[in-house]
Amino acid sequence: MRYPVEFVPEDNGTITVYVPDIPGCHTFGGDQSEALARAVDAAEGMLAAMIQDGEGIPPPSGAEGRATIAIPAISVAKIGLYQALREVGMEKAELAHRLGWQLPEMDRVLDLNYPAKLEQVEVALRALGKQLEVQVLDAA
Repeated sequence: MRYPVEFVPEDNGTITVYVPDIPGCHTFGGDQSEALARAVDAAEGMLAAMIQDGEGIPPPSGAEGRATIAIPAISVAKIGLYQALREVGMEKAELAHRLGWQLPEMDRVLDLNYPAKLEQVEVALRALGKQLEVQVLDAA
């Protein structure tokens, strides 16, 4: 999951970076590299808030030659689980019950800021009739 970014040089020498596909997502850095690193954190934070608020997750638009940021793989898996829950219209409490988990465990699996194990996400996805597929690509 790669989101395109836009850079805006500021008068004070910093660079502001926007993630246009994620409303309100922007940050800055002393240079382009720092701004990109911070943009990943900002994007994950905004996506985590969207999940917590029960909002839809915006898909990345085409990069068309623009710079992009990559959302970490575990977060992409968690976003996929969240989207699968929404797709089937199931509450997370119901999925937790089906899996024999306590609700706080389900909350941690869906929390992008919590280091859940990939296996937990896979188990939850299977309970929804989904499977996780991992793909290795050349670096952008």
